[in-house]
Amino acid sequence: MAVAAAAAHIPRGNSFETRRLHSRPAQLSCRASICILGMMLISRTALLAARSPLTSALAFVGKAVQPPGPIVLQNAKQKLALRAVKEKIEEETEERRQKKFDGSITPRSDDWSTWYLDLVDAADLVENAPVRGCKILKPDGFALWELIQSLLDPKIKSMGVKNAYFPVLIPVSFLAKEAAHVAGFAKECAVVTHHRLRSATKQDGTPTIEIDPESQLADPYVVRPTSETVVWDAFGRWVKSYRDLPLRINQWANVMRWERR
Repeated sequence: MAVAAAAAHIPRGNSFETRRLHSRPAQLSCRASICILGMMLISRTALLAARSPLTSALAFVGKAVQPPGPIVLQNAKQKLALRAVKEKIEEETEERRQKKFDGSITPRSDDWSTWYLDLVDAADLVENAPVRGCKILKPDGFALWELIQSLLDPKIKSMGVKNAYFPVLIPVSFLAKEAAHVAGFAKECAVVTHHRLRSATKQDGTPTIEIDPESQLADPYVVRPTSETVVWDAFGRWVKSYRDLPLRINQWANVMRWERR
């Protein structure tokens, strides 16, 4: 049970994550038909508005809305539903974060998520870091991670897999090569744009540190959200022939997804 409790706080390894239709209004071929077709279009828009909350909302804010096709409406509804679920989870997580642990553990049958968080708090495995969303693995929590790794690592190596480690900073240009893959979490990437700081002085004379504007990077870096792009770049140099295969590599590493609201 204690091992399971620490699972979500383990540094994560690679996760190899492997259209909208735009309806175009038909061109009117005869000016004499404009009034009739306009009335038909208004009637059709009103009918769809009665069926679609999305169309009603867009019409309400004063935008000229072409009634979307059924696939677009379905995708929009799914996105709205997913957003509502995500916001609900974030609200509940924030409430639990603000709530001070009182020593009691919620029964797992009542609320699995709260039970897990209570268990981690009771065992004193982690604590919040100064950066919101990050955690500090305390000695007991890290000991559990080391135990889990010591059990898994020999099993992975027994399959002919070797360990390697790739940089935590990945050039944005690398991610651009896999734009379709990265699109799903592009808004969650932390970007490094400068490579140094400089000493400065505040107006009241207090010394401080600021970003050196002359240190801006020509090709910014992203703090590793996933490692595929940098791994493929290395594999392109390592694999020159079929004789270099199979290539079995494992990486124990952290990834960062900045899921800010």
